[in-house]
Amino acid sequence: MLIGMKRPTIRTAATGLLAVLILGSILILTVGRWGNMYFYGATLAALLFAIVTLDVWRTAYGWSRALGAFVTVVILECVSIGASLYFGWPFGRFQYTGLLGWEILGLVPWTVPVVWTFILAASLALTRPMSLPTNQKDRYSQTFSWCFDAALFSTLLDAAIEPVAARVGLKIFAVQAGFQGVPYQHMLGWFIVSFLCCAAILAWTRGVMLQGGLARPFTIGTLLLLAFWFALALKFNLPLAIAFGFVMFFAVLYKQRLIGRREVIIQA
Repeated sequence: MLIGMKRPTIRTAATGLLAVLILGSILILTVGRWGNMYFYGATLAALLFAIVTLDVWRTAYGWSRALGAFVTVVILECVSIGASLYFGWPFGRFQYTGLLGWEILGLVPWTVPVVWTFILAASLALTRPMSLPTNQKDRYSQTFSWCFDAALFSTLLDAAIEPVAARVGLKIFAVQAGFQGVPYQHMLGWFIVSFLCCAAILAWTRGVMLQGGLARPFTIGTLLLLAFWFALALKFNLPLAIAFGFVMFFAVLYKQRLIGRREVIIQA
């Protein structure tokens, strides 16, 4: 019976555990508060998101490029978040409340840049063009557009998350205004830093696109992430976050469908 069965990959196992964790968390949220479980849940989820990201990138690009891209982006994100905590730029002034796991230098929860890197990897996978031109000038132009699209996609995903994170007390903004309590500067800063991080990822991976269903773990992980924050948005009655979560959920499904069609065309 076991002959011919494929051995599950690391990313498949991690995605399965992530599904169990997030869906279980949603069920717990329907019962009531879960206090310190935010700390442990965020830690385990971030670890699984990191495993999925690194295993997909390792398969597509090799360990050296995968680790190089991952570490570079995490450092860029940590520096940008730390700069905001000290100087108020690029995200505006805010602080974390200690519920998202161990904090690097007592400032940045390690879970935040790790999950953010997953979101960027997923955004790049879901917004990839059909192909990159061979002409160098056109290639730079297409790469710029790809980074822009991925950064915008990740910012729209963040719009479904940030208001909820602020509402449940995971972070506190100095100015609670703008997009359901999240300053517009925060969203602009997310877009700018995401663009730079996407450019760094493409520089490390040389613009090689994921093939053969490698984007699917990113799609599933993003859907699970949206489902979790959507449940919280419903619980705390945040209409704009609910709307963004609903729209982005189906946007992710649509993007994955387009990827499937492109792969069929390429194989044909």
